[in-house]
Amino acid sequence: MQFRPKQIAQEGASIGQALVWNGLLWVPGTPTLNGDLGSLYVSIPVITNGVGTTPVKANGTTAAIHEKNFTHTNGRLTYDGEITKVFQATAAISAKSSVGNVVLRMMFAKNGVAVSVSEQTRKIGTANDVGAAAIVCTSDCSKDDYVEVFVALVSGNANITFDRMNMVVSEV
Repeated sequence: MQFRPKQIAQEGASIGQALVWNGLLWVPGTPTLNGDLGSLYVSIPVITNGVGTTPVKANGTTAAIHEKNFTHTNGRLTYDGEITKVFQATAAISAKSSVGNVVLRMMFAKNGVAVSVSEQTRKIGTANDVGAAAIVCTSDCSKDDYVEVFVALVSGNANITFDRMNMVVSEV
């Protein structure tokens, strides 16, 4: 069946919006080219004190690189799109520990909950020696879902600093 442009209703879309398919219905939304993308980097390293075996948000002052349907707040990328989509999150991290012989656990968190399938480990043999790791994860994201990087240890307690980190969340 074909429809002429005069037969298509605005259905609540405002100026700058279009009707986009959400998998079930045509709904008002912002059309995107080349997919949604959010990215950030650590601009000022900050110690995350007292990291133990329970995952916590990694400290550090971050700055946005790209915000296409994402909003950056310190260490967090929040999806602003109207349509639930599948995203891939990646992060490259350089971290150090206040003590030696610790095994770092680094993972993504979605809406404040650690995503265990994204977890990677990295042993830091000597205090203040920098170790690097990359983490990757895919997940559905709906409007206002947010992604962060969490850190924990396999055992013990230490102060952890992410010296460098680049994080990208992109539509797949």
